[in-house]
Amino acid sequence: MIIINNINQRRGRPATVLLLTSLLSFIILISIPAAVDADPTKKKINRCPLRPSHNNNNIHRPPLILGHRGASFHIPEHTLQSYRLALELGADYIEPDLVATKDNVLIAVHDVDLNVTTNVHTYNNGEFGDRARQSEGNGNKWGYYVNDFTWIEIQQLRVKQRVTSGARYDGYDYLFQIPSFTQIVNLLHDWNTRELPLIGRPSKTGGVTGLYVELKKSYYFQQDGNISLADLFLDELAQHPKASELLFDHVTLCEGLRYDEYRVPPLVLQSFEGDVLEYLRNKFKERWMDFVEEDAILASGVVNVTGEEDDEVDHRECLDALLSILLLSLLLFCKDCLYLVVN
Repeated sequence: MIIINNINQRRGRPATVLLLTSLLSFIILISIPAAVDADPTKKKINRCPLRPSHNNNNIHRPPLILGHRGASFHIPEHTLQSYRLALELGADYIEPDLVATKDNVLIAVHDVDLNVTTNVHTYNNGEFGDRARQSEGNGNKWGYYVNDFTWIEIQQLRVKQRVTSGARYDGYDYLFQIPSFTQIVNLLHDWNTRELPLIGRPSKTGGVTGLYVELKKSYYFQQDGNISLADLFLDELAQHPKASELLFDHVTLCEGLRYDEYRVPPLVLQSFEGDVLEYLRNKFKERWMDFVEEDAILASGVVNVTGEEDDEVDHRECLDALLSILLLSLLLFCKDCLYLVVN
C-alpha cells in the first residue's frame, strides 16, 4: 500500500512550475500491522520492498506504465472501455479519479463539474438544466456538480472527450457511461484473475496490474456536500467482496523474488491534500483487519512483519531518484525554477 501526496499547489503558480513540481511526489508507505500476533513458530516474511534500478549494479527494469485515466487518447477518459484498453496495452496500473454522488457512491470523473466530460447539459432535451449552479467550494464557478446527482441519474449520462481540437480521438464520444469504483475493481479483478494468466505480461517480471487511485478535490466535497471522500473510499473498499483478494491479502508477498525482479504495490493512493493522506494512513492502520482475509497463504503460517524501520532505506532511495529527475527537469526546462526548489 502506497500513499502519494502530489505537493504541487495549483493556485498562484506559473504553468512551468506546475508542470515541473508535479514530477515530485512525497511517498509514504503504510506500515502494515501483522495479521495476527507475532509468533516465533510462524514464518516471517516482508512485503515487496521498493527497489530502484541503479546504473552501477547492472539492474535494468522496464518502466512502470500508468494508464492515466485509462487510454484516454483513444477512448474517452474514465470509462471502463478506456481502462480496459490501457490494460491490454500493458499498463502496470489503471488510474481513476474518484468523486462522490449525492447518494454517496464513488464514481470516476475527472472534474466535479459533469459538464466537462458528459452530455449532462443536453441530456434528454435539457432535463437536468435546473441543476446548474455556482459552488463556493469550486471557486463560485457555474456547473453541473456531481454531488447533486444520484448514481441512477449518473448512469443515464454519456462521456465525451475532455480534450478537443483534434488532440484526442472523438469517435467514441457519447457511447460509454461513467463507471463506479465498484465496477472498476470488478474490471481489474477479472483482468488479473481471468485474462492475465492466459496472456501473461510480455517484458514484465511477475506481479499483477494495480490500482492507482486519486481522491479528487476532497476539500470540495467536505465543504459543498459534507461528504468525506476518504471515509467513503475506506468503506467501499472494506465492503467490496473482491477488494481483499485483489489489493491486500497475498498479492505482494515476495518470497523467492530476486533483487532484479519487482512487483508493483497493488494499491496506490494519491491526493493534492496532505491532511487527507495522513488521515488515510492512520485509518488504514486502525481498520486494517477490515481489508484483509485469512486466506490460504496467511492461514498456512505466514506473518507479515514489515515495519517502518524496514522500509526507510528503500524509500529514501526512491525519493532520491525522484529528486534527481525533478532537478534534471528543472535544469532542462526552467532555469528560474531551481531557486524555488533549493530555497
